[in-house]
Amino acid sequence: MVMMEMGNTLEEMDNKKILIVGNGFDLAHNLKTRYSDVLEVFKKRKSFYGLYINRKIDTGFDEKIADNIPKALESYDSKNLEKLDKIIRNNSWVEYYSGCGAELDLWIDFERELVPVLDIFDFILSADINFEDGSIEFERNSFFKFNCYFLRYFTILNNKIFVKNYYIDSSYGLMKKTLLRDLKNEFLEFIEALEIYFYEFVEKASDVHPISQIREIEPDYIISFNYTHTEKYYGINNVHHIHGVIRDDLDCGSNNMVLGVNDYDNKDFIYFVKYFQRIQKHCGVDYKYIINEPCIFKSSDEFDKEYNDYELYIYGHSLDETDKDVLKFAIGDFDDKNQFQMKARKVIIYYYDQQDFELKVINLITLFGRDIVEKNMDDNKIIFIKIDSNID
Repeated sequence: MVMMEMGNTLEEMDNKKILIVGNGFDLAHNLKTRYSDVLEVFKKRKSFYGLYINRKIDTGFDEKIADNIPKALESYDSKNLEKLDKIIRNNSWVEYYSGCGAELDLWIDFERELVPVLDIFDFILSADINFEDGSIEFERNSFFKFNCYFLRYFTILNNKIFVKNYYIDSSYGLMKKTLLRDLKNEFLEFIEALEIYFYEFVEKASDVHPISQIREIEPDYIISFNYTHTEKYYGINNVHHIHGVIRDDLDCGSNNMVLGVNDYDNKDFIYFVKYFQRIQKHCGVDYKYIINEPCIFKSSDEFDKEYNDYELYIYGHSLDETDKDVLKFAIGDFDDKNQFQMKARKVIIYYYDQQDFELKVINLITLFGRDIVEKNMDDNKIIFIKIDSNID
């Protein structure tokens, strides 16, 4: 097993280099891209509207967020900020996530908090409804936490969910398609609000300086889970944004940001599932071509079972199973005979501190199992390197 401490460099290798980056990549460049950073603006929405009108900083903002506001206001787009204000004042999803913000910090937390919302609407769609008062009886106390956030759809009182009259037809019962349409459209507005935040308060307002440790990798390709264009500061043109990317001009084209859960059994909620959104928003599967381009084949239909001719670097990604489809495609997976096949020649994973190292190891074990992780670490096919955040 190899763990390289800060300041160590990898031996020179001639293979193709693929770099996978997650939100930790942006955070290493001091960008305010945590979900908690977004919530800081959303929670302060009342003072936020006056912020850009009066061009002054509200002291209620977190100091780090406030530091970026003057830069954003130098070139702010009033139309974008007005739209953002309208969304965050009237959106059920904003209300919900602002309400549970104390529990949210990472984007993984956001995805996990989405599941119980889908669960309650799934329950409503499948339950027997009393058409006289639009009520549905339930026994799970966990539903009460949603009572303040989705009031345009239902209210909860005395172990009953009262669906709004708008969604009940006296002849046909619950109007499921209408309810799902409105829930989906609000979610799309929520994603649009996120894009405006990233556009105005991250991309415009941040000074990005390359990090020497990342520059030394000299990747041929980057596979990014981020919405930002931070990789452009490294001069890498071969980039695939798996979850979409912020538009250069929000007035042109359509939002292609992917945000949702890894999967959900009831396909009525497929618009909240990431793999469907990647198809729907034409994000493509370029990562598969990036990974497979340097493959070695013994014949036209037989994949070389040794290694692909590439090294895989992972920086700022937690390795959580919510992205297991991409991670397994890049790192390796089990074949039809349940034999693990390592796809990359080497996997180099960067970690921030001991806690981050342990989390990444745990997530690798969740993905592949203890034996696979131990063997490949002992064989130096999985290498951990401590992050050195020295800026050029």
